[in-house]
Amino acid sequence: MFKIMQQELKQVPYGEPSFAYLREAGYAYVDKTHFIQVLEQCGTRFPFIVRPRRFGKSLFANMLMAYYDKAAAGDFDERFSGTWVGDHPTPWASKFLVLKLDFSGIDGGDRLVNNFVINVLTGLEDFVKRYLPEDSQMQELLDESWSSPAALLMSFFRLAQRKLDEGLYLIIDEYDQFAQEILSKDPEQFRAMTGAEGFLKTFYACIKNYASRGFVKRTFITGVTSISLDSMTSGFNRQLPAFFYSLPRGSLKTATVA
Repeated sequence: MFKIMQQELKQVPYGEPSFAYLREAGYAYVDKTHFIQVLEQCGTRFPFIVRPRRFGKSLFANMLMAYYDKAAAGDFDERFSGTWVGDHPTPWASKFLVLKLDFSGIDGGDRLVNNFVINVLTGLEDFVKRYLPEDSQMQELLDESWSSPAALLMSFFRLAQRKLDEGLYLIIDEYDQFAQEILSKDPEQFRAMTGAEGFLKTFYACIKNYASRGFVKRTFITGVTSISLDSMTSGFNRQLPAFFYSLPRGSLKTATVA
C-alpha cells in the first residue's frame, strides 16, 4: 500500500483478470457485483458484452464464475464479503455448473482449428476437474484426438448431461479476438470459418442446440465487436449496455482508500 496525503491507498490491479486473486490480495476493486442482479433480470438468458480491450471484461466474467460456481461455494463469503451482492445474494448464488472458455491468444494460420480445439479442451478439462474428477468415461473423451470443435463439444455436452443431470452456465471470454485478427488479414478465411459449414459456425450451433434443449441454461459472452457473432448466429445477439463497465463518480476514491 502507498500513503498519499496521509491516506493509505490500495494497489490498483491493472490488467489483473482473476477476481479470486484480486479479492484475496486486497487490491482496489470498484464494486460491480450489483450488476449480477441486473444481468439476471435483463430479459435474456444469452447476453453478450462488447467493449474495447482493457475495460474489465475478463474480470467481470471471472467474477460471474466465482459467484455461480457450485464447486466454489465454500469460498463465497471470502470472495464476496463487503460487496453489494455479498449482502444481497440472488437465489442463483453458487447454484450452477460453470463452463468457462477463453479464446484469447489463439494463433491463426494452418493450425487454427487445432489451436481452437486445444483452447476448448482446456476449458473442458477444468470443468471435469471441478465436477467429475474421478470419471473415467469423461477422461477418455478428453484424451481422444479431436479435429472438429463442434464434435468435441457435442460429445462433451451429451456425456455431461447424462452424468450430471443438471444444466450449466457457459461463459465465453474474448470470443472474437482471434476472429478479428483473421478478418483483418484474410477475409476469405473469416468467411469460411463463419459460413454455413465453417468450424466456428457449427461450434456455436452446437451451443444453441443444447441451449434449446435446456442443458445450457445461461451464457455470458464477451468480445470487442459483434461482427463475428452476427456472422454466425442470431441466438446470442442481446448486447448489454456499456454502463456495466463505467466508473460512477466517487467510485475510484471508495475503492482505493484502505
